[in-house]
Amino acid sequence: MVKMICREYDVEVINVGPAKIEEMAKKKEILDEDDLNNLQHRPPVLTIMGHVDHGKLQVAKGHSAP
Repeated sequence: MVKMICREYDVEVINVGPAKIEEMAKKKEILDEDDLNNLQHRPPVLTIMGHVDHGKLQVAKGHSAP
């Protein structure tokens, strides 16, 4: 199912073992530290999760910029 969703959004799936995942996480930490000087300001992202039709739209409308 994950592969099907990733195909829908053109995201590559990489099948690796736990050791490779740890190695990739370490590389990501290094990249994140190096990129701190290149950060750009951007508006915050608001994510609202919940069941359908329980008022999420009204919450989002109340927090949106005029």
